[in-house]
Amino acid sequence: MNESTPCDSVPASVVAPAGFTEAPVANQPPGCVWLSPRNLVLTVSSISQRTMAEQVATHLDMSPAALAHLTWLRVDRSYAIQRILTTDEASTCFLIVDVSAPRPVEIQIYRLNPETGDAVPTPARKAAEAFCPVAQEVALNLLRHLDRP
Repeated sequence: MNESTPCDSVPASVVAPAGFTEAPVANQPPGCVWLSPRNLVLTVSSISQRTMAEQVATHLDMSPAALAHLTWLRVDRSYAIQRILTTDEASTCFLIVDVSAPRPVEIQIYRLNPETGDAVPTPARKAAEAFCPVAQEVALNLLRHLDRP
C-alpha cells in the first residue's frame, strides 16, 4: 500500500460490498478511512512497522486479560489475527491480514456517533458479532483484488 495516499491501493469494489459506498473521508497516514451509512468507520492501512511474524509474537505475548476477543483466522488463503482489546471502549474490531508482503494489512472497524464525532462505547461481544464479519468481508475482497500467486 502507498503510505502517503493509501486509498490509491484500495478500490471502491473492495469496500462497497461491505456497505461503504461513499468516497473515503481520509486518504493519508495512518490509512484510507470510510464512513458507512450505518455510522461504521473503516480504516485500511499497512502502516504497522511489524511483520506478520512479529504481530503473531506480540499477540502470543499478550495477557489474556488484555484481550476481550482474539481469533486466529484464515481468510481466503491468508492468515489473519482478529482482536478487540479490553481497554478499547469502542471495541474496535482489529483484523491483521498476512498479504505475503513485508507488512500486513490492518483493517479496523468501530461505530461513530455522528453528532459528537466520538466512538460509540460498545460491548466487546456485540462488536465481535457486528463489526468483525464486516472486517472479514473487506479482507476477503481485498485479497481477491490483489495480484497474488
